[in-house]
Amino acid sequence: MAIRRTLYLRDKKDKDIIDYLQPLIEMEDFSSIVRGLIRDGIKFRTQEATVQYVPRNVETPSVLQSNNLDFSDLKLDKKEVEDEEIKARLDDF
Repeated sequence: MAIRRTLYLRDKKDKDIIDYLQPLIEMEDFSSIVRGLIRDGIKFRTQEATVQYVPRNVETPSVLQSNNLDFSDLKLDKKEVEDEEIKARLDDF
């Protein structure tokens, strides 16, 4: 049983997905790319796979990572907001 579904990608909201898929679409069919990504997502959710989707006949480029930010000194302060201040903000909204 085959099911046909439409996938809508928005220019702004789904830009990260479009940027990831654009170079892959030039090498392979869109539906096979999406099916592979869905299968990888299912395997990832079940913790069986650690491999990222790689299209057939394509070599993955090596990625260099540098200039990692150090967040070890970061402190978060808890801010308590009173009910009156919340009501005032909501009234101004």
